Amino acid sequence: MIRRTFLFFFFYSCIFSYALADTRKEQLSTQLSEYYLKHYDFTLDNTFREFIDAIPIWNKLLSPFKGKPDIQYLEIGVNEGRSAIWTLENILTHPSSKLTGIDLFPEFPEGFDLKKKYLSNLKLSGFAHKATTIKGFSQIELRRLPLNSFDIIYIDGDHKADGVLADAVLSFELLKPGGILIFDDYLWSKEQLPEELRPQIAIDSFITAYRNSIEVLHRGYQVFIRKRKSYCESLKFPPIGCTPIGQYVYVWNWNMKHELYYQGVGEPIKISDKEKLLIETLIRSTKFGNDKLFLTETMLKDENFIKLRKRLKLDLTNIAIEQERGFLGELKESLKFLLSRLRKKR
Repeated sequence: MIRRTFLFFFFYSCIFSYALADTRKEQLSTQLSEYYLKHYDFTLDNTFREFIDAIPIWNKLLSPFKGKPDIQYLEIGVNEGRSAIWTLENILTHPSSKLTGIDLFPEFPEGFDLKKKYLSNLKLSGFAHKATTIKGFSQIELRRLPLNSFDIIYIDGDHKADGVLADAVLSFELLKPGGILIFDDYLWSKEQLPEELRPQIAIDSFITAYRNSIEVLHRGYQVFIRKRKSYCESLKFPPIGCTPIGQYVYVWNWNMKHELYYQGVGEPIKISDKEKLLIETLIRSTKFGNDKLFLTETMLKDENFIKLRKRLKLDLTNIAIEQERGFLGELKESLKFLLSRLRKKR
């Protein structure tokens, strides 16, 4: 009796699994027709679904480039062409806009030819004449491309942290000021792999190192970053660095006599040593993986900071207000951590 019951449930669970898989495949096939102009030969798997889910944010953040002449798009890791062809159909719509795709196109033991499939999809799109395809290692091929020449760069190649970081650093030099840099798979395999084998720590490290030159536009499964213009370039003598703070730029000079400028131009604004200390405290509030400054509630209520803010009319739009948790907040975070550990053990 028990054996018959087991076989009965096993049989119907198999039927249900197959039916569910067919339903999902039908849904993805419908989405292929909905988001693409032609029926391309894409593998309808989780990778396809993840890009489909990301299309609304691509539409929103890349819309300023849509239909514009001479837009240059670089993609690292084109695979079958899912994102490349969508971008050709929806963003690079002007005849003079171009795609450059880099991929290793590895040889698969089953005889599957990834490059052939990509080029076949590209040909079907009717935009093959607008695309340049480069086969090779991205860390080598990126060095051969002209600096400040791309408007949009999408990084979806090597997923190991060192490879992602290398691609990001090389790509940033190729990106025009105001251009968009997109990282894929920020949260990929977060629970399955150590941090050095996935993109997240590389992306966070890049954001930390380049925070004065970028603006994070979106952070989810993908990360979108805009390249800022260099404030330091407008100064006569190159300083150690320049930190944006509201509508101002704080310039770190080699002689340690640091200065505050309005949007990086004109003459330095006179500030006292006490005001410098407040500004530098705010700048040092940044956290790993964040481009924003963090203003604590204590500092927000500080009389000296209130006076400085009023005098400078400091814009706090891009400065995050951090709530101080206190004892109850710390206790709540500790309990949350313990509960998450208990769930994992189960």
